[in-house]
Parts: sequence; structure tokens; C-alpha cells
Amino acid sequence: MRLQRLAQRALAVLALAFLSACATVPASASGPVSDPWENWNRKVFSINEAVDTNVLKPVAQAYRDVVPGFARTGIKPWR
Repeated sequence: MRLQRLAQRALAVLALAFLSACATVPASASGPVSDPWENWNRKVFSINEAVDTNVLKPVAQAYRDVVPGFARTGIKPWR
């Protein structure tokens, strides 16, 4: 039984070592990567940050301040 467990662990280590080789980046691809959507992504990110700061955070804080603790813990998502 102990030898079988040792063999399983050795096989797992070898499999991880083998698969880690797939995650390496070739030397030719190590240069800077150009993102054609970078400008758009930065705009969307700034909009999301502004909405989060100016709308969602105050709503969440007001909810926390107004709704009693037992009611907040009593509300659960549908499953």
C-alpha cells in the first residue's frame, strides 16, 4: 500500500513537471505584446472604476448602514 502511494505521488510529480514545460514562452515571443484594444480597455476600465466609486460603493454603504444586521444575514441568494 505504501509503495503504491509513493508511486502515485512520483507519477503526479512527473506529470506536473512534464506539463510545466508546456507553459514556457519561447525566446522569440518574449518581446512586448501589442494589444489592439488597449485604448478601449482603458476607457472601459476608467468608466467601471468611476461607477464603482460614485454609485455602487455609496449604495452598498447606505445598505449596510440602514438595513439591520439580522436582515442582511437573512437574505440569501437563490440556489
